[in-house]
Amino acid sequence: MPMPFNTEAAIYEGYTKLGLYVVIKCIADWFAYKRTKERLELEHVDPEDVKIRNAEAGIANSERFFLSDWFNVLTEGNINGELLIEKLHENWNKGIRRFNMNALEENINDESEV
Repeated sequence: MPMPFNTEAAIYEGYTKLGLYVVIKCIADWFAYKRTKERLELEHVDPEDVKIRNAEAGIANSERFFLSDWFNVLTEGNINGELLIEKLHENWNKGIRRFNMNALEENINDESEV
């Protein structure tokens, strides 16, 4: 006898995957904004240039999202936004310039009690 299709579970799984995608995209964007800002600074672009201000705004917006209630809802409270920001900066300072889900997941899991 075939198993009945659980519509609620399928919808929940779909929203969970969508939420995870939004979070991953924001993390990838944070790295992209940081790379852009770093490149412009290496090119000695005026700090008041609109391109640098846009990169700084993108970084700030990403970090604000990680601290938001919406982020908490999307991650079901399983990821501490403050810790995520801290780990992103730590990885950046170690020379990591691209998003790596596996490395990030290991770092977050190491301090998941925070």
